[in-house]
Parts: sequence; structure tokens; C-alpha cells
Amino acid sequence: MKILVAQIVTNIFCTVVLFTVSPKITAQNQLRGIYTDVKLYQEFYRYYDFKRDGSFIFREGASLGDLYYGEGSYRYIQNKLILNYNKTLSKASSYYKSNFWINSDDKIELNFLVKDNKSNGILGALVKIDSLNLETNTDFNGKTSLILRKEKRTITGEVSYLGYDSCKFILDLTKNHLMEVYLNREPIGFPIKNQIDTVLIVKKSRNKFQVRNEDDSITEWKKSIAN
Repeated sequence: MKILVAQIVTNIFCTVVLFTVSPKITAQNQLRGIYTDVKLYQEFYRYYDFKRDGSFIFREGASLGDLYYGEGSYRYIQNKLILNYNKTLSKASSYYKSNFWINSDDKIELNFLVKDNKSNGILGALVKIDSLNLETNTDFNGKTSLILRKEKRTITGEVSYLGYDSCKFILDLTKNHLMEVYLNREPIGFPIKNQIDTVLIVKKSRNKFQVRNEDDSITEWKKSIAN
């Protein structure tokens, strides 16, 4: 009977020890914060932002914006950093909403309200209908309008503004229209999607790690000072 009690106590002690040590091992296999291989005060940037929940963000670019970008989940196992770009989203395109109503006149009115993705009116956006050889620019509030002859047909047009993704639209010339057009910045950079990279880490410390590249050279990634 005494031997049985001793065995139970030993089993409980082992369980407690295993439970306490396990989180420390897991923490060592994580990277947290922003790491870059580019020196300070350079126009070019490249960095990984490793999150506590096992996700990461990658950005590479220069003063004009991202050249490459991606998001996903990561694992650090036995000196291998596995980057799965499974959360990258393509940048949003421009779009429009059309409200229309019928009138009894022989003419129709097309009203445009052009905004950016933060719903601010865009001054000077170009509204163009090539088939009718018509174009007009928006005012300070992003508004403009056209009066057209009523016809039983549809036409296509385009709204554009420098630095923004243009938006094509379709109109029925038998109705009045209020067009709300939302322009997004032109997509900059190439999205890295559905790709898995395995990186060999040859040395790791608290604020930096070294990676062996395919050509056998070594690159050092340092944790950002801001972290």
C-alpha cells in the first residue's frame, strides 16, 4: 500500500514539471517584432513583422511604395523558419454604385460623385464617355453632371484620376442616374500568394538571426530599434 502511494505522488510531480517547462520551449521557437536586413537611413526597405499569434507581414519596396508584399503564418522548427504566404490579399480595385430613376422627359441627367477609399471627394477626376465624345471633370466636392438625350441603349464610360485605379461603368440611357464612384490607389507591388518558403537559420540570438541563402552566403536580419 505504501509503494502505491509513492508511485502516485511521483506521477503527479512529473506531470507538473512537464506542464511548466513546455511553454518555455514554445516561446524559444517564436520570433516577435520587426526584423530587417537593410541598414538604417536607406531609401530601400525590406522587413518581416512577426506577430505573437504566429502570423507575419512581409514588405519590400522603396519611396514609391511596395515592390513585393505578403502575409501569412510562420513556424520556427529545428533552425528552419517556414513562411506560408496564405493570408495575402490583392489590393482593392475601384468600383461604383448606381442609383437610377425614370423620368418622362426626352433627356436624362447623369450625376457623378467621385470619392477616394476614405470617402473624400476627389477634385479634378475625369469622367469620360468615348462613344459620345464627352468628358467632364469633378469639382472640389467630387461632383459633376451631364445632360444627355434619352435613347434606348446602354453606353460604357470611365472615371479616372492620376495615381488611382480607373473605374469603368455601364449606363442605361433611358434613366436618370446618380453614380457614386470610389477610386482606390493604383495597386503598387507584386503580391506573394499561395507560396511556402523554408529559410535555414544558422544562428539566432535575442535581437537578430542569420540566414543561409541559396548561394551559401549569409544574411543577417536585425530587430528594429522601435520594437
